[in-house]
Amino acid sequence: MYLVCQDFLLVAIFCKNALDSQSMVRILGLQAVGRTIAFYVLALPTSGLYVMYEITKVQISDLLQNLSKLIIDISDLLLVLNVYDRVCIPSASPKPFNDIARQSAAPSWTSCLQ
Repeated sequence: MYLVCQDFLLVAIFCKNALDSQSMVRILGLQAVGRTIAFYVLALPTSGLYVMYEITKVQISDLLQNLSKLIIDISDLLLVLNVYDRVCIPSASPKPFNDIARQSAAPSWTSCLQ
């Protein structure tokens, strides 16, 4: 469980750094654990407050006979595409955006691996 939490922290740091460096309003992140893929959105709604929330989780089947479950989960995957198209957009004003972004507690994601 510790490694899953550490992996989630790396996903959050990676998303935060990408959000800051690319001047995005929100950014999509994902975490794959086994056959489960979780999709997250990281947003910067106000100065220094980063909010990460889960959109959905999709379970990938390990058997070809159960592959039809992916068809049932297509609504969740379409939700992820819809969220990406609507909210993962560049900031309209990158200059003020740099004023509300904060430096990471971890200087880079590689420092978390040590």
